[in-house]
Amino acid sequence: MPATAIMPTVSEGRADLPRFEDLEEVTLKGSPALGDLLMQRPLVEFLYETLGKRVNVAIKSGFMKPLFDNLGVPINFVDFDEAEQDPLTLDISQYLSELPHLQKRDNGNYAHLVDWAGYALGREISTKFRDGNEFLDGKLDSDSFFFDIGPEVSSKYHPTVNLTDDEREFGRKEIEALRHDSNGKRSIVIFPWASTKNKNWDDKQKCKDGVYGNWQDFFDAFGDDYHFVQLKGREDPSIAIVEKGRFGVREYGLREGLGVTAAANGAIVADTYGLHGAVFSIRERLMGNGNLGIVTILPSSNPVTVSYAGVTDVTPSHEVCVFHSRGYNGCSEHDYVDRETFSKKVLKITGDHVKFYKNHCIFDESTYPCVNAITVDTVGEALKDAVPAVTKN
Repeated sequence: MPATAIMPTVSEGRADLPRFEDLEEVTLKGSPALGDLLMQRPLVEFLYETLGKRVNVAIKSGFMKPLFDNLGVPINFVDFDEAEQDPLTLDISQYLSELPHLQKRDNGNYAHLVDWAGYALGREISTKFRDGNEFLDGKLDSDSFFFDIGPEVSSKYHPTVNLTDDEREFGRKEIEALRHDSNGKRSIVIFPWASTKNKNWDDKQKCKDGVYGNWQDFFDAFGDDYHFVQLKGREDPSIAIVEKGRFGVREYGLREGLGVTAAANGAIVADTYGLHGAVFSIRERLMGNGNLGIVTILPSSNPVTVSYAGVTDVTPSHEVCVFHSRGYNGCSEHDYVDRETFSKKVLKITGDHVKFYKNHCIFDESTYPCVNAITVDTVGEALKDAVPAVTKN
């Protein structure tokens, strides 16, 4: 996506809306998913610091509010459904319908999720308000993430979580207590579950002590080398402590969980909130973009779109579907649009007629070839590269 394509050349704003320049506050509505809420943090900063607008953020549930703690700018929260009815709301909730995950691996024109969210915000302002283009043109420069489309932007303009010293100390003490009996093994946080099955590295047909499929096999294979602390899943802030089949739970809030993640030696995550939260909290601790000790399992997502510098990405080792064979790293069909519309967009991008089934895959199966192509040994070797095991004498 070339930078010049970001702003429409002619404003299409509605005549019945006020000028954007005259608004003192705006409401930002994105996807309510936790990972996407983290993507909105730099947009809130941009709206306040560059455009001079007080910001209301639309959220689904009060438990999500701590994700915006320590942002450094004033912020209010409004009900997600009420914001949807407000014509002045800056709605970027459909930014993923542009299918960023289908960017081709070898075209050198990648954009990260942060870039796509920024693009959607710029487009919303410039098309909804009749002075949007003129207003933004006077506020943006070549350093804005609206124009710097490329993989480096996720390092340059990345969301942060800004953990406090108390939150980091809490995480440090928890990790220290949790691995007290691990004989010096390094602690690895596991965040295994995403919202859609084609991003999950598990097999629900196999379950042992509450741990699914590939993960249990992984814990059994590498439990002698590492101590695993598993986040329970999806939007549940509790965690489970896994030691070769032992399965217990402790309750943490969202920021407490990030503090625990930041204190660990590394993490293994799916393409979900856990990926972004782990990167932001660990990168802040390390004060840089070197090796973060994070392994992300990406069966159906383009790593340049969703991952970050310093992360070890694990993708299918061979071509498993039409997307992989044509140079794309998976479809990552997340129900952004209905399947018929998605198929038409895929046809336009790839030139292939593709039918999607109810399982959000081009294969009418209960499991996914891209997921099955990632082996326990592959993930284990990636972990050893990212976080070498302690050598025992």
